[in-house]
Amino acid sequence: MGAERFHVQRAVLNTLSANYGAGLKTVDFNESENARELINLWVAAQTNDKIKDLIPTGVLNALTRLVITNAVYFKAAWMNQFETGDTAQGSFTLADGSQVEVPMMHAQRSMQAFVGEGLEAVELPYEGGMYSMLLISPAQGSLAKFEKTFDAEQLNAILGALNTASVTLSLPKFKLESSFSLSGAMKTLGMSDAFSPGIADFSGMESTRSLYISDMLHKAYVDVNEEGTEAAAATAIAVGMTSMPAESYTINFDHPFIFLIRDIQTNTILFIGRMADPR
Repeated sequence: MGAERFHVQRAVLNTLSANYGAGLKTVDFNESENARELINLWVAAQTNDKIKDLIPTGVLNALTRLVITNAVYFKAAWMNQFETGDTAQGSFTLADGSQVEVPMMHAQRSMQAFVGEGLEAVELPYEGGMYSMLLISPAQGSLAKFEKTFDAEQLNAILGALNTASVTLSLPKFKLESSFSLSGAMKTLGMSDAFSPGIADFSGMESTRSLYISDMLHKAYVDVNEEGTEAAAATAIAVGMTSMPAESYTINFDHPFIFLIRDIQTNTILFIGRMADPR
């Protein structure tokens, strides 16, 4: 969304249209509350109403010139769904050692899995075979330490270590919503100039060099149950697994773990999150 009478370079608009299927819509930021509601309605529509009120009151004002938004909505059934009759209350140990009772889904079948020293992982494909959820469970109490070193190289190593196994799996049903500012994280990663008036350089977008980023907001929604996953996307051709499992594992996601939804072919990560408390 761009302010009325705000000029954006034609090359930027062409790039948005050609590569991202996106465009520019103009609004009146002097009526900042109306502009905020319009942007939030667009985000809600793109995410099937799972992400509402992305931009809270007070973020936009008459000095706002541009709001860049993107949205992704993902809903898919598991290739092999969990039986609802097998779901039962079970214990989940929180990071502080206390336990809570939550609905745990259960399955016993062949799947891609890895069990190593201090780490267990399972990949659950979605119907169509294009996407999957990768669940990574470090040893109890070690998730924070694991996250400090978890990077693309380690992720690829885990994916490479997966093998076909007969797995007895326990996984909690969970639904989570998160909302936070990314400004601090981006500055920590080295993107500080873009947030500094007079230093930020967006001259490729408009020529005056008067723009800077005032805030960067993120909101997410994920729902994992027996049927599949809804996250705020696509389904395609199913593939089968025919090789006989050589290993047999029992894997219980009964303490904090990491989950990722990824495009199998490109290894693009669509969602990544931490499940610390399924309640």
